[in-house]
Amino acid sequence: MELTAPVAHLGRGFDHRGWAFGLGCSLRPEIRYACRGEFTARGLEAAVDLLADLFRDYLAVRRHEGEVDAACRRTRQELDALHRDFEARKGPPHQDRAALRRAFRAGGLTQSDYQRRLKGLGRELMRIERERWDAERAAGGRFAAWAEACCGRRVGLDEAERLLTEPALVVLARPDEGQGG
Repeated sequence: MELTAPVAHLGRGFDHRGWAFGLGCSLRPEIRYACRGEFTARGLEAAVDLLADLFRDYLAVRRHEGEVDAACRRTRQELDALHRDFEARKGPPHQDRAALRRAFRAGGLTQSDYQRRLKGLGRELMRIERERWDAERAAGGRFAAWAEACCGRRVGLDEAERLLTEPALVVLARPDEGQGG
């Protein structure tokens, strides 16, 4: 099996499931996806399934290209409006923090009062960031739900934009590398 285009957007950070799988592979070699640099039967099956899912996503998005592009633009506009709104909401706490620093430097506040108020402003800014993150996540979820209803595949905004702009991923299977191993 050979990939003729890089699959740059796939990755995996550390999580406990991956660690547990690695531990399980050391005890049960038959569940490995690769051994000594070669795909195992399970690894080949998983790779084929992954690539087939990627290609199905590509076909689903390309089949409804105009609608998906319009939905991507609408969602990006919504995200831009959210960004502007939340940046504007962060302005007053930043101004309050600057005024608090000036008052402390002028000797109008004790160290404990300054730190207490600064901590409160920090909490306010963190609350605003959490609300922003939740709103952006909700917008992404609405797009993915729309894509599933329109295209039959649950595709995120970034993935849909990538599928609209990048050429298809081409996979070549050599005849000597059968499906079974």
